[in-house]
Amino acid sequence: MSAHAPALAISTVASLLLACGGEQPAPTPPALADCSPGWQPIYGRADLLEPPALAYGEDTLLFQTVEGEVAEPNADRAVIQALTTGDGIARTLVADEASTLWVEDGTVFYTHGGLQDQLFRVPLAGGAAALVLDGGSAAPLIQSFPAGLDASYFYWTWMNELGPSSLSLWRMSRTGGSPERLAPLPGVRDKVRLALAADGVIAADSHGVTGVVPFDGSAVRLLGAMPDSLDTRLVGVDGSGSYWLHSSIPAAEPREQAPSEILQVPADGSDPRPFWPEKPPLFAPSRLWADPDGGWLVAGSEDFDDGHSHHAVWLLDPEGAGRRAACDPSVHLLDDSTQPAFSADAAYLVATYAELHTWAIVRVAR
Repeated sequence: MSAHAPALAISTVASLLLACGGEQPAPTPPALADCSPGWQPIYGRADLLEPPALAYGEDTLLFQTVEGEVAEPNADRAVIQALTTGDGIARTLVADEASTLWVEDGTVFYTHGGLQDQLFRVPLAGGAAALVLDGGSAAPLIQSFPAGLDASYFYWTWMNELGPSSLSLWRMSRTGGSPERLAPLPGVRDKVRLALAADGVIAADSHGVTGVVPFDGSAVRLLGAMPDSLDTRLVGVDGSGSYWLHSSIPAAEPREQAPSEILQVPADGSDPRPFWPEKPPLFAPSRLWADPDGGWLVAGSEDFDDGHSHHAVWLLDPEGAGRRAACDPSVHLLDDSTQPAFSADAAYLVATYAELHTWAIVRVAR
């Protein structure tokens, strides 16, 4: 990988708060009653073992959960649940762990626990699971990380725990054969996120680095770097690039929302640029995911007219026009790191409430 591109010189949003020599009036908080009906919990559990990912196919949601006595090693087991969205009935598909899932033509593919280089499958109708592809990372000094799956290949990353700059991207043909190392990723470090683009795999980490690994074997392209600072953090990666939330004024209090903007590092190598400039000033994004049918889902906290901050979900169309699709009527802090799933008429996401020791799958109409 080539040397880092110059870090983006980011103009502060604070300068936009001054106009004609004075401060602009504070924005009016939106009405909680207008969006809370869109927050529709459809499944819940009283534990903190929320699934790492959701998948959707054939009117069914797939996700990992635990059966038995939670936190009792001899009494519980990880299972993959299949929840029919039409009637809300959940059934156990197979007893196994699943970190990432895909649904294709009546078959569920998934990666197993910490071994992201192993691809399993199980019929959506039920049956025994089978190992489809094995990247061979059983060696004790190797860790494997998030996987990707397209029509031809299965992708994962490997990291040697003993050596610096040891992350590399691998793939394996879905027809079988040997694992193939596409490229080393010496500039990309921990908490890597992957996304499949038209001509390669996009990898981004939490330290401001984004790279594209071309499918044709050519050199890795390092994209515009973002500052590695507390004021800039990765919120999403998709086939168009990586997305970063930049807060121009560090918050003085934990719940104070500093002026912020989303910046996109485009996969085509052009300079980082503002993304969704119409983002409401009282909305602080925490996660961004691409909608497979076009557009994005953006989740985060937003100040409302009841004087509290609530979790809100915005849906953006392919042109970047957004609408506030749902907001959590509760004031409890939640984690939204689980990969969501999309159907033709809804998005499904996981809300984890640590203080309540619960999590729920929430439906948001599209």
